[in-house]
Amino acid sequence: VFMLVAGGIVAGIFLIFIEIAYKRHKDARRKQMQLAFAAVNVWRKNLQV
Repeated sequence: VFMLVAGGIVAGIFLIFIEIAYKRHKDARRKQMQLAFAAVNVWRKNLQV
């Protein structure tokens, strides 16, 4: 029983680290997309002038 509990705790911690890394990656990608959209909007505005 102890081995199952210990295994579950270790697996849970491992999954938490994976979720944290995924969220950081997703946030960085979202920030990059926001910057890209802002740059495209500036570019489009300059073309219309």
